Amino acid sequence: MATKPHLQQIDALRGIAALLVAFVFHQGEILGAGRTGPLDGLPVFTWLHAYGWTLVDLFFVVSGFVFSHVYLEGGELRGKTTGRTFFVSRFARLYPLHFVTLLAAVVLIPYSTVSVRVQETYDLRHFVLNLLMLQEVGISEDVSFNAPAWSISVEALCYAVFFFAARRGGRSLVTVAFAAVVFGLFLTVGGHAGVDHVSRGFVGFFAGHFAWRLRSVPCMSWTLVAIIAAGILVHPPKVSYGAWLGLTAWPALVLLALRSHVLIRPILRWLGNISYSIYLIHMPVYYAVSAFVFGGKLVPQPLWTPVIVCVSVATLILAHLSYRHLEAPARRAIKGRFGSKTGASARFVVANRD
Repeated sequence: MATKPHLQQIDALRGIAALLVAFVFHQGEILGAGRTGPLDGLPVFTWLHAYGWTLVDLFFVVSGFVFSHVYLEGGELRGKTTGRTFFVSRFARLYPLHFVTLLAAVVLIPYSTVSVRVQETYDLRHFVLNLLMLQEVGISEDVSFNAPAWSISVEALCYAVFFFAARRGGRSLVTVAFAAVVFGLFLTVGGHAGVDHVSRGFVGFFAGHFAWRLRSVPCMSWTLVAIIAAGILVHPPKVSYGAWLGLTAWPALVLLALRSHVLIRPILRWLGNISYSIYLIHMPVYYAVSAFVFGGKLVPQPLWTPVIVCVSVATLILAHLSYRHLEAPARRAIKGRFGSKTGASARFVVANRD
């Protein structure tokens, strides 16, 4: 089976989004000052501090686009893609790092002030849910342990829906995708914590699928820019802002990114490779710095900038090491042991969290 061309620009976009989530939106987690930071007040940073959580919806869109690119041929599931190869590949890509960072969070949280957030829960039930990657599939309203990992469970659910719908044929996939977007958007109106994350995942992932179907439609770049701007600036009341961007601005951004020559530079390709590690490792790094450098106390404001620089560098180093010595080797080992050489495989694009 012919290998699909790799989407380098999408890798780069994913890496940039991971950086912004980890080092801008989440920096308040280590500073002890929610949704702010040393550069707050500048237009872009002010928006990112307030709405950086919506970049997780961009991850969902990217996943839907890439999965469609890799696993579909002419709108239909590629012939040699089996349930075994699909789900083993997904498990091999997601679980090893998720498991390691979950254990790190369990060890570090009791000593860290970063973990003291009223909406987060740390108990045996939530540990088991995290262990099974079921923490945010609609059976719990609480963020727990390695908080960004909530989106991993939502992604896994989207993968399953995608595969079983695609296996029934292209028309079935389109029907399911349309229903998932409409129903998901509707469910975000109530703002119920138990379904909001899953709903956003459905909207973003399957909007990404439709963006893939529209990828060859002639469209001026300025039109995509206008859609991005309109989506960011105007959205219906009561509808989740993240889901709205996942339906409007972020699919347009993905299509626009595919036209960029800047996004194919090697450093951005490297950033894309380590984006999953950045996303899952940065919070345990924050836990560790809070616990062992500041004794569980808040970071003094004069130290905000050097602390952010240091934890960012540390996270990038650990993410690079994780990708080379944990992610890639574990993926190869699991797929070699349990997968099939005849199935289609893909480099997974991950979403992340607010």
